[in-house]
Amino acid sequence: MESLMENKPMLYSLLFSGSAVFALASGISPELTEKFELVELPIERKQGDKIS
Repeated sequence: MESLMENKPMLYSLLFSGSAVFALASGISPELTEKFELVELPIERKQGDKIS
């Protein structure tokens, strides 16, 4: 088994995939967010608030 530094294609694909997931999750690009039809999750209420 090769180390990650020796397997450059695997290293580059992991870096690209991680960057893409981070960019989509953080909402850096509204165009990409719209293209992938992602929506923001609602902010959770404080622990003391009760939902009825």
